[in-house]
Amino acid sequence: IYIQCKDVSSSLTDILPSQKQINAQKVIVVIDALDELLTPLDENLKGLSDFVEDNLSIPIVVSCRNGFDVQQKLSNFTHLFLEDLTFGDAKRYVEGQSEFVQKRLQSYFDDEEKRALLTNPFFLKSLVTQAQLPSRRMPDTKAELYDMFVNQCQPEERSADATAKER
Repeated sequence: IYIQCKDVSSSLTDILPSQKQINAQKVIVVIDALDELLTPLDENLKGLSDFVEDNLSIPIVVSCRNGFDVQQKLSNFTHLFLEDLTFGDAKRYVEGQSEFVQKRLQSYFDDEEKRALLTNPFFLKSLVTQAQLPSRRMPDTKAELYDMFVNQCQPEERSADATAKER
């Protein structure tokens, strides 16, 4: 489940999934741009903490800006910090990949909106992984990239589901 918080005026508790929407075996909740919610921070962090406490078995990924200090208020999370890459760093990384991957990623260097994905280490690595799979369509947005990442994280479950459906 991907939740993009940018310019959302609702409280986080209003947009988090309900228990009915969650099958804990097959869900990863990704909350992007937590710092960009238009409602009060403390209210949103309390709602998120309550959600985590009620759903301990569900993996939850939260992104927010580096200077946005939520560490003490979200003490039940592991905190990781990703520094942006320079455009040159991203270009050198892609140049170290196969010619096939380089060709598949060329549109990200040419398109200004897509280019922003190249300077984030998580997005860049995910894009390279997608580009290595010839039969896969390349994502155009962060939401599509997150969706593809989640799908790659659970291949054995998807394989088991497909086998069960065939029966």
